Amino acid sequence: GGVYGASLVEQSNIVHEATHAAKWLIYKKAGIIENDTQDEAAAYLAGTLYLMHNGGDWPPGSHLIFVAASRIARSILNKKGSIVPAHDEARLRSFVSLHPVYSNMGVVYDSTVYVARKGWFD
Repeated sequence: GGVYGASLVEQSNIVHEATHAAKWLIYKKAGIIENDTQDEAAAYLAGTLYLMHNGGDWPPGSHLIFVAASRIARSILNKKGSIVPAHDEARLRSFVSLHPVYSNMGVVYDSTVYVARKGWFD
């Protein structure tokens, strides 16, 4: 038991999901269609930045998504106005598309099958 969000990793997961929700609301209002891997990459990076800002990191042996997110987060952590370089974004998006959770849903690098189904706020 216990309350979800007590651990730093759980808090990071909440930031991950909140990033999806915030982006969904903003992008839907603006009429922007985002790729599945862009949506997930942003959420993984946000959660990782939260984790690192609070002294944590993903454990060794984590999936390549977390390895890439950690590397990017370290490069921009506490640097106001930082922008993720395109090659880092592309690498992280590629790792998302290779993860079975997403590839089993039909997600590829430029797909929108996943985000098109996310009608939480309709």
